[in-house]
Amino acid sequence: MIRRRLAISFVLILSGCAAHNGDGNPITIARPAFGGEAGFYGSVELQRGCIVTGGDRPETVLFDPDVTLTDDRSGIRDGPDGAVIFFGRKTWAGAAGLREGGKGWSIADIEEFFGVIIPKHCPTNEVVRLHDFQSE
Repeated sequence: MIRRRLAISFVLILSGCAAHNGDGNPITIARPAFGGEAGFYGSVELQRGCIVTGGDRPETVLFDPDVTLTDDRSGIRDGPDGAVIFFGRKTWAGAAGLREGGKGWSIADIEEFFGVIIPKHCPTNEVVRLHDFQSE
C-alpha cells in the first residue's frame, strides 16, 4: 500500500513537472479566474522555452485552461475550436496585468490563486493573464 502511494505520488510529481517545465507549453490556469479587464494588442512569442508577450519587456503569459500549443509548435490554439495565434504575429486579447516591473502580485500569490507553476527561467518581473484571443 505504501509503495503504491509512493508510486502514485511520483507519477503526479513528474506529470506536474512535465506540464510546467518551460518547454513551450502554455502555462494554463487551473480554473477560469480573471482579474481586471484591459485590452491587449501585440504578439506572443516562444522565448527560452516560455510563452511571453513580444517586445522589449517580455511578460510571462497565463492562459485559459483549454489553450494548447499547436501540433507544429508554431503557436497556440485558444480552445478546441478557437483561434490559432501564431508566434510573432499580432493578436488581440483580453488582458490583466498581474506584475509590472516586479510590482503587483507576488509570484507565490499568482501561483496559488491561479493554480500554476511559473518555471524559474521564465520572466517573473512581468506577468500577464491573456484570454479570448482573436487573430489579426
